[in-house]
Amino acid sequence: MKYFLSLVLIFYYVSAISQEVPYTPVQFGQFFNTYSIINPASCGFRDKLELFSARQQHSGAWKHITTTFVSGSVRFNDKKPNKFQVAGFAFVTDNEGQYLKRSRAYFTYGWHTRLSKKLSLGAGASAGFFSYRVSSSNASVSGSATNIDASLGIWLYSTTYYIGVAGNQIPNSELTPLRETTALIRHTNAMGGYTFTASETFTITPQFIIRYTEGLPLDIDLATTGTVNNIVVAGINYRYHKSVVPMVGFQDIKIGKGTGKIMFSYSVPAGKTAVNIRTYELVLAYQVKPARKTKEKTKVTFSHQ
Repeated sequence: MKYFLSLVLIFYYVSAISQEVPYTPVQFGQFFNTYSIINPASCGFRDKLELFSARQQHSGAWKHITTTFVSGSVRFNDKKPNKFQVAGFAFVTDNEGQYLKRSRAYFTYGWHTRLSKKLSLGAGASAGFFSYRVSSSNASVSGSATNIDASLGIWLYSTTYYIGVAGNQIPNSELTPLRETTALIRHTNAMGGYTFTASETFTITPQFIIRYTEGLPLDIDLATTGTVNNIVVAGINYRYHKSVVPMVGFQDIKIGKGTGKIMFSYSVPAGKTAVNIRTYELVLAYQVKPARKTKEKTKVTFSHQ
């Protein structure tokens, strides 16, 4: 079945003549765990070292459609209190069976400074390449195309909240691996979150992300997670008119000098524009806190939860 569906996608692709198709990146249901590939200014805002990996996969007949990413960042020039820079990388792949493959690779740079006793500001940029490859089949020949891509972002944060804005696919590049042209259209992501301390052992964090693309409907995700003893995490994300995403996981798992995190979610279609496709997501992370201690008493941290 999956091979038949892949051949249908290929046939549709090569039969298009002088057609331009807009493309925006796949949005994860656990969007707050994937900020490193959305807003480059978010990298390193909590941790000295961050390593994230995630995989999204559809179920049923569409199980061959997957998105995977790996990202990492590290602080440097952080000798001055609350002022540092961040360098990182990100690699993302979208696979539609064995025939269609999109790959993105970026280098990331960020700069952070304190604005006041409780408020800090980060700015960042990522730049790299976007590659689109169509493999040969009985219905088509192979082809590939590569072009530049880049993002810019800002990130305003304290120990209890954050808010950020990012401009993505800024070069508005085009790729034509065969006949059809894919346009990496510019879009803007706005995100934010606030952690409420309900008790000494329980916190609640509502978070959101809104993606605006000219000519396309808004993408809106509204999520709430609860954390017990800063270890057990559970929550739900409502993707406006698309799906509901329950999630559960563990964080702050001691591993060497840092901590590990694992979260799993399952997307269920819901809403007017929902497509009857269910999606799994798995996120893994490793984070190392800054060694330098401050005089501030930090009550809670997001840890990208």
